[in-house]
Amino acid sequence: MKRLWPFILHNFDNLLVIAISIFAAVFGLSAQAGLLAAISATLGLLAYGTIRDRMARETLEKEIKGLQQAVSVIDSQFLDSGQFRSRAQLARPEELAPTALEIATNGVSGITLIVNHLGFFEQRMKAGCKLRFILLDPNSTAMEAWNLLSKVSTSAADVRNALEILKGLIQLEKAKGRCEVRLSKVIPPFSMLIMDPDSDNGLMIVEFYTYKTNLTDRPHVKLRRAQNRHWFDFFRAQFEQIWAESEKWTP
Repeated sequence: MKRLWPFILHNFDNLLVIAISIFAAVFGLSAQAGLLAAISATLGLLAYGTIRDRMARETLEKEIKGLQQAVSVIDSQFLDSGQFRSRAQLARPEELAPTALEIATNGVSGITLIVNHLGFFEQRMKAGCKLRFILLDPNSTAMEAWNLLSKVSTSAADVRNALEILKGLIQLEKAKGRCEVRLSKVIPPFSMLIMDPDSDNGLMIVEFYTYKTNLTDRPHVKLRRAQNRHWFDFFRAQFEQIWAESEKWTP
């Protein structure tokens, strides 16, 4: 009944024509007016065809709308891969790879990432995830050089605070995964957050360090292994080289 009433209102004109046509056809037959009956029947069939076409069009419009919504989801998840974004558009790792089994990251202090997503890292470690962190050595001359490059200085204390938090991850009890930390004496040209690099669903965020700009203005790019295999492998190799040349840190 709920569907019938909107149907009647939406097709009132055609239903009226059909009703009149039936009445006229019956009247024409009773009055032996064959021509009137034929015309009325034709009008009734045309009105019925119009209703059927209108319903088919509405069904098609709903299907098109559904496809557009599906494409929109695909755009947000896949087609944005390889495009520069601002820090404000930086997605959370919990959203990007909630079931990641390997996470690797490098940065100067990494303090923002580590503090804001510590719970996520702990949860993934308990599930068996392997974590790798590369930070800038707070005792290296590179730290002073970094502060000349950056608009917002990063003190050695920031790195030490990050290391203190990572100490808790390394010593996390009942964790199936593990956490490793290394210190680099060279300023990286970019920071990276890599998730499941060996998987076809591998994903990474590469944020570029720019000269004396605000943190919010730094551009980043999202790379998916399935869509950007060449550059994904390139930056992954960069991470592995930095990792190999950095010193292991233990609490």
